[in-house]
Amino acid sequence: MGKIKFEGIILYKTKFKNTSYILDVFTKSKGRIPLIARGALRDKSKFLGDLEFLNHLYLYVYFKNSRNINTLMETEMIENSNFIITNPLIFNKLGEIVYHLRRTLLQGENHDKIYDKFILMLKGIKKNKPYKAILYFFYFYLKFIGWDIKLTIECSCNNPGENLNYFDYENGEFYCSNCKRGDKINNKIILIIKQLLSPKSKELNISKREFLDCYNLLLKYLKYHIS
Repeated sequence: MGKIKFEGIILYKTKFKNTSYILDVFTKSKGRIPLIARGALRDKSKFLGDLEFLNHLYLYVYFKNSRNINTLMETEMIENSNFIITNPLIFNKLGEIVYHLRRTLLQGENHDKIYDKFILMLKGIKKNKPYKAILYFFYFYLKFIGWDIKLTIECSCNNPGENLNYFDYENGEFYCSNCKRGDKINNKIILIIKQLLSPKSKELNISKREFLDCYNLLLKYLKYHIS
């Protein structure tokens, strides 16, 4: 097919034969694709600085559908990821998300909606709204891959939403302290996620503790279904 331009994000790289990298790139048009960047480890490489974790790039690839791995020819930076490295907590959480994204999205499958949400998350982090950006992406990522969290307004026993302080990781539903299905959680979690998805999300301020409570619930829910 010849030289093709992709928009993508660097998810992972590993050394190959001391001079090159094998890349796992999340692209808008073809999902995750493997690429080889020949000579990327040389001192005067044309890829110097471009192939870092979560860099957002245009990638010019010599592409053939029949190949298991295609050759990266050139790159053009859209946005580097330096703004992520400065926050160790956010860097760590993005690393966890990318690890599970690579486990759940097969190479060659088009996931343009997830890609768009991922880019939106990176923009939110750059605008200094990392907690909201990550939780928003994580919620929709789970929904896109088929593990929706059910944000009900009341428990199945008709208890109102503000009293939902249990979560069942099997079915993704919240329950009250009378039903006690699943694990006990902070009852603010469902309220935070609901507001995050509402038109009033701009008014939402999430503390570090609230972020970690919500994030850990989403992560545990994901792990429950892929382990």
